[in-house]
Amino acid sequence: MNISWKWLGELLDLRGITPDNLSEQLTLSGFEVERVQLNVNSDTILEVNATSNRPDTIFMVGIAREASTVIRRPMSLSGTQVDLTIKKKSIPKSNQFYNDCMYGSAFGVRISESPQWLKDKLSLYEIKSQNNILDIVNLILIKWGKHINLICLDKINKDNIKKYELFSVNKEVQSNKILDLALLHHNDKTRDFRVDSEYDLLIQTEIRKKDKDIRNIQSHTLTHDTHLTTLYKANADNYDVLDAYSEAITLIQHLCKVEVSNITHLSATRIIYKPLYFNCDKAVSLLGPINKHYDLPNRKRANFQLFRSIFHHLNFLIHSNHKNYYISVPSYRLQDIQRQVDLVEEVSRVQGFDQFNDKIPLTSKAGSKDLSRYRVIQIRAALRNMGISEVVHSSFSNQSKNKIEIYNPLTNDYNYLRNELISGLIEANLNNLNQSNDIVNVFEIGRIFSTNRTMQIQTNHLAGLIGGKKNVRRQWNESPEYATWFQAKGDIEELFEKLNLKTRWKSSKVDFYIYKNLSKYFHPKYTSIIYIDEEPAGIFGRLQLEFRSDSTINNMYGFELIVSKLHRKYNKDYKHIFHTYSSYPSTVRDINIEVSNDISSEKVLKILQSFSHDIVDSIRLFDVYYNSNLEKDYKNMSFRIKYRKFNSTLTTSEVDIVESELKNRVYQKLGSVR
Repeated sequence: MNISWKWLGELLDLRGITPDNLSEQLTLSGFEVERVQLNVNSDTILEVNATSNRPDTIFMVGIAREASTVIRRPMSLSGTQVDLTIKKKSIPKSNQFYNDCMYGSAFGVRISESPQWLKDKLSLYEIKSQNNILDIVNLILIKWGKHINLICLDKINKDNIKKYELFSVNKEVQSNKILDLALLHHNDKTRDFRVDSEYDLLIQTEIRKKDKDIRNIQSHTLTHDTHLTTLYKANADNYDVLDAYSEAITLIQHLCKVEVSNITHLSATRIIYKPLYFNCDKAVSLLGPINKHYDLPNRKRANFQLFRSIFHHLNFLIHSNHKNYYISVPSYRLQDIQRQVDLVEEVSRVQGFDQFNDKIPLTSKAGSKDLSRYRVIQIRAALRNMGISEVVHSSFSNQSKNKIEIYNPLTNDYNYLRNELISGLIEANLNNLNQSNDIVNVFEIGRIFSTNRTMQIQTNHLAGLIGGKKNVRRQWNESPEYATWFQAKGDIEELFEKLNLKTRWKSSKVDFYIYKNLSKYFHPKYTSIIYIDEEPAGIFGRLQLEFRSDSTINNMYGFELIVSKLHRKYNKDYKHIFHTYSSYPSTVRDINIEVSNDISSEKVLKILQSFSHDIVDSIRLFDVYYNSNLEKDYKNMSFRIKYRKFNSTLTTSEVDIVESELKNRVYQKLGSVR
């Protein structure tokens, strides 16, 4: 908006202040001054941009109030005010539609040309003068941001006038009816105020609905001027309505040579807003030291005397109970002052952001990263070295099952918080396939959100997708195939090996929240729970999407792990033991053990590994199968055992003796072995 320096000088004391000084201070307080220039009337014009959260500064009094705050000069608004006799009436509670309204009647309003000073003020905003009454309406709008509605009483049906008895001295005006009457001409836009004509007018401030504002604006008052249009569309506030209406009545009585009578103020019950709590110590800690005192030994900081002075110039009321402070904000600032931090921002803005030191204080204590941060960096590096790309997805989801609903979402498409990561990875690869692109092996480390009875929990998860491409060959002359479950499992075990973690893989039929959330994405036969330190840490399995029959996506393998479970617990007593490497060759033998179906391979492997002998180098399970020649209650387990001596070459008889002892040990521990 354009600010006239002469007009601004009528509203506040500008002695000793230059336009450049004010421009700099307004800019530092958040109101950018684009240019300062002289107009044809030798008046200095400041072109100021107001922020979207400050509609109270797009009119003259609003920006003058802001200038008064930054230069610490009082405003003078009483020069255009006169004593008016105003009747106050309450809008009954039964009226569910309207809030406040002020109105008065003027009979024989004479329309004439506006004086030059009024034309000059309107010309600042490129508003063409029309006549005295309409120019007054536009002036009040530019100066106060208030709408003055003019209703021609000769256009109102006489029966309605008699019914409502608008100006009867012996009968009170019924507030709900006067509002209805005023709305009769909301759509009447045919009236032209002709010069040298007289009219009987109802002069009224805007009618405000409780759910939205209603603007009774005549078409002939609305010009194509951008700033004037913005003022008409701006949210109205009742803070200055009495002053604005008083000045409008004064100008109409003076320029139109008419008496305005029966001035009435209709008002509804006000909403009482609680004052904001203000903690002085917290504000000081947020603002830090004032710049000009920074080099002093005591480093003078902002105190409540400074806050009190600024709040006073902002028209904020201060309440104190000797320990705490509470700040009441005027109605025109309720939109952007709602928290204590907003009050602190106002202090820094008015005082000047450059007045506070922005240097980080020196300290001799060095900061450090938590060990968990280094662990996440290690996990990322390990997965990238395995050829898996990292991706990041939004924490918002459009699926509602078992997810936390957002109270005030940005969009209706994403109004829930995710409770797992893998669905985002699946969707990303499906989008690639739909666009005829290749699938990508990806992983993501991010937060998931869940509910635990009475509280919400935030957890860091690691999820990934691998496989899906035919790049595995049994022989070089054979066609490539998809990776098997064991081959994909080996890739994940490589990650655990790099992280130096021991894991165990168990059946997926357990009460584990990750499995419950993700079981719909995985094949029930090719899914396993990963355990670390005897606690479930994640899930691994082959995808099986019911809504997608594509073999490519359903031959991918997914995993999702709890990141905190991957943090290695360091034990002070833990020692690395180095063994001498034998220079003699090893002997490898496979043994086959038949056990009942209710005996797990893990149990058999533990029994074998508990056997201690010098020549047993390693024991591992490599196959579990069901033989059609066996009974249905039995299965076969195949173990590969490596034998080695450190001082000589093994003989067949030595290996036979140890192998027999191993089998006997299993037979003794498990009665159902055959």
